[in-house]
Order: sequence, then structure tokens, then C-alpha cells
Amino acid sequence: MREIGERSSASLVRGRDRHGNFDPEPVPQYDYDPAALAVFEAQQARYKTVAPRASGPSNGGKEASPTRPAG
Repeated sequence: MREIGERSSASLVRGRDRHGNFDPEPVPQYDYDPAALAVFEAQQARYKTVAPRASGPSNGGKEASPTRPAG
């Protein structure tokens, strides 16, 4: 899969990102940490602009099979 738009961030739950695929997300200091919420809201705003472009052209609601194209 190819990245479209800006780099992605991630909160790793195990291991390390040895290849630098993601930018680390800030660790909230407490529930509803304003700094962490601001980062989350900015990510959601970016996602809403990138996701429609990333999905590609519509195929009429049909899913493509790995062996048979949608049609």
C-alpha cells in the first residue's frame, strides 16, 4: 500500500518502529489531555481530506476479488 498525503503517526503497543514508518504520537499525561486531544483532532481533519482521495474511483459498490476484477 502506498501512503497518500502526509506521514502517518502511530502509538506502538509493542516493539519499535525500526524502519521509521510512522511518526510517534504523543503520550497523553492524563484522560482528556488537551495537548493529546489537539493532535487527535488535527489527525482526524487530515484523514477526512485524504481518505476520499485514497479510496479511488467508485466501482458501484462492488468489491473486487483478488482473482476477478469488479465489474
